Amino acid sequence: MIISKIKKFLETSNHPLIVIGGPTASGKTKLAVKLCKEFDGEIINADSRQIYDEMEIGNERTKPEEMEGIPHHLLAIAKPDEVITIADYKRLAEKVIDDIHSRKKIPFLVGGTGLYLDVVTRNFQIPVGHPDQKLRKKLEQKSVEELLQNLQKIDRKEYEKQKIQKNKRFIIRALEIFQLTGQSKSNTAGQANPKYDSFKIAINWPREILYDRINQRTAYQLEHGMIEEVQTLLKKYDPLLPAMTSIGCKEVIPYLKNEITKEELLGTLRQNNRNYAKRQLTWFKKDPDYHWIEGNAI
Repeated sequence: MIISKIKKFLETSNHPLIVIGGPTASGKTKLAVKLCKEFDGEIINADSRQIYDEMEIGNERTKPEEMEGIPHHLLAIAKPDEVITIADYKRLAEKVIDDIHSRKKIPFLVGGTGLYLDVVTRNFQIPVGHPDQKLRKKLEQKSVEELLQNLQKIDRKEYEKQKIQKNKRFIIRALEIFQLTGQSKSNTAGQANPKYDSFKIAINWPREILYDRINQRTAYQLEHGMIEEVQTLLKKYDPLLPAMTSIGCKEVIPYLKNEITKEELLGTLRQNNRNYAKRQLTWFKKDPDYHWIEGNAI
């Protein structure tokens, strides 16, 4: 069914972009590879964690064997101490999409970071203001709840969004924009006419099956080098860097300090990944343009 819908979409689209979203562990890569084979496509990563190098296990980066020969773009393009802003991501993604179009192939924007998908498909105009690393480090010391309290005072619209998402990095960026520009993120960010014709797909699983997939994958990561990977990272990078505070890294640090057991670590990782999946589902279900397909149909 979804293949016939895509065919119909491509018949009338001048600048097509196939978007595949959904929660973590839902099978986005598998579906994308399958559809790329069908439609001569290439994949652009839209997962904010997979843009970082040296974090292959914790961030569950797509493995070469999973790609099945399909070109993948914007994977492992930055070191953990490099800053990739939303504006940077948008610029890089559009450059890749335009290149894929120039070669008469179909671009597939694939990932679970809803903002990455939206900034490209809706052509958001990003607020100005270069990152202030000193301010960011100061804000990183605060809890999400404390940051939300500050955000509520200056940007009610963004606060309402982040009250659900609770994405610490995005909250800090909103506070930073206000400090740098004197304006709220909501007032400085705009939306222009879309550059591409988007066909959006999202993957759905019964909640208990999705959670089981998350639990199994988390256990696999933990037993196949996640702890050792974080140990190596901590020798090179500040644990307060945004990349180091993502799921799959921050949870391991208390274990390395002997503050929790390995069993407790596994439980925390599983819970945090399930919570992340809930937030992702909330984000995607608010967008009526997504065509939802069942995971067992992939």
